[in-house]
Amino acid sequence: MMAPCTLTVIVPVYNTARFLPACLESLLGETRETTEILLIDDGSSDASPAMLAAFCQEHPWFRMIRQANQGLSGARNTGLEQARGQYVAFCDSDDFVTPGYYTRLTAQAQRQAAELVVGNATYHFEGREADYPLYREGLPDANMTGRAWLKQRLTQQSLLHMVCMQVYRRDLIDRLGLRFTLGIWHEDVTWTTRMLLHAERIAFWNEPGYFYRQWKRQVVRSDAFLRVSALSYVTNTQILDAMARDIDDPELAALLRWQLVDDGLSMFHKIDRMAAAQARKNCRNEVWQRGAYGILWRNAALLRHKRRIAKQWLKRISPIQ
Repeated sequence: MMAPCTLTVIVPVYNTARFLPACLESLLGETRETTEILLIDDGSSDASPAMLAAFCQEHPWFRMIRQANQGLSGARNTGLEQARGQYVAFCDSDDFVTPGYYTRLTAQAQRQAAELVVGNATYHFEGREADYPLYREGLPDANMTGRAWLKQRLTQQSLLHMVCMQVYRRDLIDRLGLRFTLGIWHEDVTWTTRMLLHAERIAFWNEPGYFYRQWKRQVVRSDAFLRVSALSYVTNTQILDAMARDIDDPELAALLRWQLVDDGLSMFHKIDRMAAAQARKNCRNEVWQRGAYGILWRNAALLRHKRRIAKQWLKRISPIQ
């Protein structure tokens, strides 16, 4: 019979061999007897698989799962299918935590009977500049509903969607049938929003314990890369639009519409950065065909937002892209 498992930490891995030792060593600080660490190798082509296999052999409570590349969402979903814990956390493999960070958040969830614990994190600049916490003003002391927290942060226009500094009760995930949207980036946005709309009780852990690495990426943003990013914003806009229409709280619905427009306009920023005029034209047409212009216009309440949408519509019909 397998020992009871309180916490599952899911770690998607894709070509992050450079950062894996710091990540894995930091997770050794979680409570071994009641925690499982799932390492999801998402088709890495570097030394990551060998490093993971060696680490799991030395530390059997870490478990490696290999799969063909499905992206971050697919790797997290695989972890969710395999998880045994009553609580679930996610850790990106290029980041790291203070010893026992997720164990402390889980204990807070148990003490407060919370479905979700929102933690704090630190932007880590690898010595290039001083680190600082994501929630500089700190987090609330009192518990609240997810909707109350969502409303508060959207009113302040400062909702952070990062899933990795939180712990979730597994039965809420299962009840909602919640999974990450495949084939897109910025997947944390809709996950976090949906979770907060349904969590009846959330608690907080103010002390930063997750280190969000701001490493310098030597990446050329190709037109294909920018297209995927732009269309990811389209998908998120469609999902958030459906959520807003289902909310029975007019104030919260209006705030959610502000979020979907403010975030969604980033799709045009990605398109404008494309080098090739034909690529820009094609992507604008894709965005149009998927109804994103209409969704943004229908949900926009601010004049500055409507002006930006109108400007992008004019670019779409202009012969000069």
